[in-house]
Amino acid sequence: MKKIIYILIGICLGVFGCIHDETTGPHLDISDLSTTFEDSVIYITSTENLRLDAGSFIVQTDSNCPLEYTWSAGKITGWNTSTEFWQLDSMAELSHEQVLDYNFKELGRHLLRLKVVNQYTAYIQYFIVNVSSGFDEGIVLFSKNEAGNGMFSFLNSPKGIDTLLSMNAENFNYVTGEDDPYLNEDICDFIFYSGYTGYPDYGTQILYLLSRKNKQAYSVDEYTLHTIPSDMFKFSKTPECLTLHWHSGTTRTVYDLFAFTEDGDVISYCTKYQMEMPRMAFDSIHHWDRYSIGGGRMSSDSKNCGDILWLYDDEKSTLYGMYANDMQQASTPSGRINDYIGPKTFEGQEIVNVSYALNQQWGLAAPLNNDVYIITRDKEDPKKTQMHVWFFVPWGENFVKGFQSATYDRELKAGEELSLQKGVRVLPLHERAARFYHNGQKVFHWGKLQHVPLTSTPHGRYVFDIKQVNPNAEIVDINLYIDKKVNKYYVLIATYDPTSASDKKGSVYVVGAEDLSTVVAKYENVAYKPLKIYYKNNQ
Repeated sequence: MKKIIYILIGICLGVFGCIHDETTGPHLDISDLSTTFEDSVIYITSTENLRLDAGSFIVQTDSNCPLEYTWSAGKITGWNTSTEFWQLDSMAELSHEQVLDYNFKELGRHLLRLKVVNQYTAYIQYFIVNVSSGFDEGIVLFSKNEAGNGMFSFLNSPKGIDTLLSMNAENFNYVTGEDDPYLNEDICDFIFYSGYTGYPDYGTQILYLLSRKNKQAYSVDEYTLHTIPSDMFKFSKTPECLTLHWHSGTTRTVYDLFAFTEDGDVISYCTKYQMEMPRMAFDSIHHWDRYSIGGGRMSSDSKNCGDILWLYDDEKSTLYGMYANDMQQASTPSGRINDYIGPKTFEGQEIVNVSYALNQQWGLAAPLNNDVYIITRDKEDPKKTQMHVWFFVPWGENFVKGFQSATYDRELKAGEELSLQKGVRVLPLHERAARFYHNGQKVFHWGKLQHVPLTSTPHGRYVFDIKQVNPNAEIVDINLYIDKKVNKYYVLIATYDPTSASDKKGSVYVVGAEDLSTVVAKYENVAYKPLKIYYKNNQ
C-alpha cells in the first residue's frame, strides 16, 4: 500500500498593539500555500534525473510573497505501524532551488519531501519515488530453450493491471544468459514470494532460482532480475524443487529454503546461519515418492507467504505436509506446532493431489483459516473416488491434530475422468472459494460446489481451452493476479508451442477468473519454454 501524506502546518502569528474602544483590533491577511500536484507516486529508472518544478504546482494566495524551498529525501526501509509512517535510513537535504534536478541512483523506494516556506506559513508535501531498472510491476516469466539456456521475460507496468492489459508483446523486456551467465546453469525451479508487514519486512520481494547442475539456490534482485553473487546457497544433494518457509518465532525476517532432492529427500538451508541445517519436521524420514506444492498464499490479501510442501509415500498411501522448519523453536517440541501437517494414511487409496482453500464457515474475516482437500481413488477400482476435507485452524494443536474431517464419495460414471492429476499445482482464490489448475490444454475452475474435480461437470463453462487461441500450444504453468482493491481477478497462462517457427515458442495469455471465458490480453512469442510465471506487485 502506498501512503501519500500531506501535512499543512499553520503558523499562528500574534500581533499586539494599542486597542481603542472604537476598534476590534488589528487584522492580518496571510498567504496560504497549497498544491495542484495530483499524483505523488513517481516512477523513474536509475539512469534518469528526476526533475520537478515546485513553481508549477505550489500555489499561494498572494503570489508576490517570496518562497523558500527545501528538498530532502531518504531511502524507505519499511513501514512503522505505530507511527503510521515510512521508516527511513536517513533524510538528507538535496537542494534549496525551486526546481529539483536529481538522480536517484540507488534502486528501491525513496521518500521525497518538499518544504515550502513564506513569511507567514509553511507547507510540506511528500512523494514516493520508485527507482528501478525498468521493472516495477508486471509479469515475470522464467523460461529455457532447447539447449537449457535460461531467460527472464518481463512486462513492466508500474501503474498496474489496467495498463498491462493494453500492452503487447513488443513491450516485453528480457534478461538472458548473456546478461547473467547463472541463468544457463540448468535451472530447474524458480520461486517468487511477496512479503507483508513484519513477515518479513514490509515490501520485501524474494526471488530464487534453483540450479540442478551446481546444487545451488541463487537469489535474484527484484529490480534487475540478475542473480546476487553474495546470496547463493549450496545444497549437499541434487535438488529438484524449492520452497521457502518463514520462521514463526520472533525473528520473522529469517526464512528457510526447502529443497526436494532427486533421491526423494527434503533438505533445509537456514538463511540465518548461512548453512544447511538438520530438518526438524519429519526428521526420521529421508525418502518420499513425490511431491506437490500447496499452491498459493495462505492469506486472502495475497501477501502472506504460506506454500505447503506436500510429500507422498505412495506404497503406504500416506500424506505429509511440511509448512516450516522452525529452527528458533527446535529445543521446544511443543512449540513446533506449525512445522508439519499429518502424517495421514488413506488405507487402500491412491492419493492423487492436495489443495487448500479458505474455510467458508469462518469467513473472510479470518483469512488464515483454511481447509485441506485431498483427492483419492480406490487402488482396486479407480472409478471410486473420494474427496477428504480437513477442517483446521492454524494455531494451537488444532493445526496438527485437532482438525475435524469430512469425506465425500463419488463413483465416476462412463465418460467421467478426474481432471486433477498428480503433481499439479493448485492455486486457491480465497475470495471466490475457488481453486485453479491446468491439465494439458485446459485450465480448470474447481468451485466450492464440486466435491470432485471432473473433466466434464455442470460447471463446464468454467474451463478455458488453449485451443481457442492456439491449437498447437500446451499449458505449462498458470498463476493468479489478485487486486482486491478493485475486485479484479485474472489467471495468467504460460504456454509452449513446439511447432512455432520463432526461437521464442512461449506465450502468455490472460483470462478473467470469473468464468475463464474471455481472453483479455495475449503476448505471443515472448519466452522460451516457460518454467514458472508470476505477477510482481509494486508494494
